[in-house]
Amino acid sequence: MSSASSRWRLAALAALVFAGFGCAPPPTLLLPHDDARIGAPGDDGSWGALLVPRALRVRGDRAVAVDIVAPTEDDVTVARGPFPPALLVQGGAVTVERYHWLAAHLASRGVIVVAPHHALDLAFFSQGDGLDTLGALRRAARGNDPYLQGRVEDGPALAIGHSLGGVVASNAFAGDEAGVTHLVLLSSVPNPGVDVTRASGRVLSVAGQNDGLISVDEVKEGAREFRAMTTVAVVEGLTHFQLTDDPTEENLEREGTTSPIATALARSRALFLVDAMLLDLNGDAVGATLLDDPQVWVEGVMQP
Repeated sequence: MSSASSRWRLAALAALVFAGFGCAPPPTLLLPHDDARIGAPGDDGSWGALLVPRALRVRGDRAVAVDIVAPTEDDVTVARGPFPPALLVQGGAVTVERYHWLAAHLASRGVIVVAPHHALDLAFFSQGDGLDTLGALRRAARGNDPYLQGRVEDGPALAIGHSLGGVVASNAFAGDEAGVTHLVLLSSVPNPGVDVTRASGRVLSVAGQNDGLISVDEVKEGAREFRAMTTVAVVEGLTHFQLTDDPTEENLEREGTTSPIATALARSRALFLVDAMLLDLNGDAVGATLLDDPQVWVEGVMQP
């Protein structure tokens, strides 16, 4: 385990300890606020991103350690908002910290993200934690936490997950039709044991052309399970673990493929349509236009 990963895990553990004493670890800046960032789809927005570790009470006495990543305009406190919420679910055996880049991007575009930690970094064994922590985040925003009070909109949320995390994120989409209206699967498929045939909402499924763990055909086949408006896109050059920070040697050996393009470019291509989903979540008609018209997609993003 890297020293950075160890620090984040200690912070999460500290959140559990401090929660009982009415305090919590201080926030950490992941991305500085910058008004000069234009924030075109695929690029970071102008908000900064603050990591706020918390332990959220979910069912009965049970608390779940979460990483909350929220917009900031002063790099010290969470901006007033309120902001639409997003549930981010980690991939199998991949730490939450390795998705901080993605959470920071979402926050930079005006979304407050909750990412629950799971035992052994396997969300599949605590599949109810997604919706539970999203509900707990909403409740915390109605309380007196100085970093969360009033920061979360009561409106619909987005669920996003990578790999096995996408399988679990689809549970949230299926389980709360009014509360989770948008779902993003990154190199993933819906949970085969869950009915995802609701007609409402919006789904985005992104496949990597160079993904060595899940093929474009598998992603495309999985997306057929949805009845909601669904966009399926392929990112040229994207591998499975380019969507995580610090891939391990074991990760790279498992995948067995490499990318001909830089990770930053591969991510930007994938985020182009993710950002369109955020626009759609906020009721901006530009989002639907970007999702529905492949002719306006950026270079390197194509239909399967």
